[in-house]
This record gives sequence, C-alpha cells and structure tokens, in this order.
Amino acid sequence: EEDEDDEVKTVTDVVSEIRQSGSIAHIPRKNWRAVKKTLFKTKLGISFLNTVNNANMTGLEIRRKGYLAFAPSMLIKQLADQKSLNSEVHSSSIKQHGIVFFADLSGFTKLTEKLAIHPHGAELLCAELDKLYTLILSEVDRWGGDCIKFAGDAILFCWPIQANKRSPEFRQQYAEAAAKAVKCSLLVHKSIKLHPEVAGVKLTLHAGMGCGELTACLLGGRGKPSRWEFVIAGEPMSQIARAEPAAKPGETVISPSVAELIGGIIEAD
Repeated sequence: EEDEDDEVKTVTDVVSEIRQSGSIAHIPRKNWRAVKKTLFKTKLGISFLNTVNNANMTGLEIRRKGYLAFAPSMLIKQLADQKSLNSEVHSSSIKQHGIVFFADLSGFTKLTEKLAIHPHGAELLCAELDKLYTLILSEVDRWGGDCIKFAGDAILFCWPIQANKRSPEFRQQYAEAAAKAVKCSLLVHKSIKLHPEVAGVKLTLHAGMGCGELTACLLGGRGKPSRWEFVIAGEPMSQIARAEPAAKPGETVISPSVAELIGGIIEAD
C-alpha cells in the first residue's frame, strides 16, 4: 500500500496532468483511493476543485470523468464554493430548495438469505447489487439527479434547485425538477421490473419523494485520520420519512408538496 508521501505525489501529478489536458478520464483505477483520500484533507484537493470550478464544468460532467463519481455533485460544488480555497476543507452548510427521492429495495433480505447458503453467495449478491444500482444510477443521471448517499440497500437522490427563491425562474425550475424526478422514478421502476429474478427472488423498489428547503451539510474533520460526512436535512427528508413507508413494492409515493408542483405538468391516474 502506498505511503502518505506517495499518495500526495500521485495526486500532485494527477492535478498537473488535469490542468494540461483538461480531463481526469486517464486516472488509473488503482489511484482512485489515494486521490479521493487526499481530496478531503489537503489544500491540493481544494486547489483541484477550484480548477474544476474555474473550468465551468457541470456536476454531471465532473462525475462522469473518473474518481469524482464517488462524490455527490452538490458536495463538489459546495467545496468549490468555499471562500478559503487555499486552506484545508472545513465544515460548512448551505440552504437551497430541492426534490428528494429515497428508493429502497424490496426483497433484498430474502435474496441475502437465499444466497447465504451458496459458496460464492457474497460475490453473487454484490454482483447483483452492482447491476441494479447501475440501472438506477444511469436513469437518475440521465434525468439530472444527484446521488447523495447509499444506505445499505437504499439510495438517496436529490434534484437541487440552482435558482434563487426570489428569482423569476425559480418556480419554473422547481416544477421542472419535480417533473424530472417523478418521470425518473417511473422509469426506474420499469427498469427494475424488467430485471430478471435472482435465485428465485424478484427484487423491486418502493420509494418516497418530497420537496422543500433543505440544508446540505459537510460535517467532520476531527480525529486522525479525519472523517467527513455529507448529509442533507430539512422538510424534504421529513416528507419522505412519511411517504416511503406508505409505498408498496413497485411504487413511489409523493408528498402533497410534490403533487402540487407537478399538477400542471404531469397527469396522475
């Protein structure tokens, strides 16, 4: 395993190459761990984020190009927007409106039990999750969503609204984001439905969706080595806490606030 000096040197070389080529697609898979680790604890990581920010790359463009696919676009932007770009990463929070989509796999426990007796059950389970998550993430990415966090067999997504609440385009962006999120959820369910059974178990999704003002927080930094967590909180999270448990397998339950937003765009059965 590379030591600390090698890790920093690796990232230094990578950032230098990025500045020359404008791409991070060339980063070898074996270096991703070192690059990501250094990103969250050194001035170099902030310097790189500043470089990306100055290049006017969108969050989705950044996530498609290598190791930053491991970080939410909201987090990348929050780090890049920190005023102290020449200092180490510090805890911060921002408030903005957004649509939150929480999807949970149904049948995962049953599949785990079935594969537990298989000699390569753990490997088969991981391979199956990779396939399902690829289906889900590809669809969410296509509709402009941001993957915030994996929580076991569940995933949290967000469609943040970039416009200021007082701006004329805010309401339109808000409604369009809600429509994209709802359309995305329907297509995600369709993709999962078409996915074949595994070990006699048919996996499905049940999900909840909410909207409103949320707070995106970057927390941590204590201890050696330091640990960081990116979390979102606020009214949308309260709404999905009520909506998701009410959803049956293959369903997404949306909050009344989301339903109001899409009322003039999508007709519900």
